[in-house]
Amino acid sequence: MLRFINGEGTVTLVKQENENSYTVVETIETQKRARTITLNKTKHQLYLPTAEFGETSAATKENPRPILVIKPNTFGVLVVE
Repeated sequence: MLRFINGEGTVTLVKQENENSYTVVETIETQKRARTITLNKTKHQLYLPTAEFGETSAATKENPRPILVIKPNTFGVLVVE
């Protein structure tokens, strides 16, 4: 089973049918910007760290890639079964 986490709020589970064929099993909604940190193969759980983010400043010449600011006390780990 393959899993794809895009940070946009979904996890897509894909099953390999054979060498050249794949089937989407399920797409699960998660929190935006959640990313997989690990998989518990025994319990069949994915762990996705995430947080709530504040406003990001506009890109400037001096700072072309502003960093997202995490809101205080919002970090958590989502468990997907």
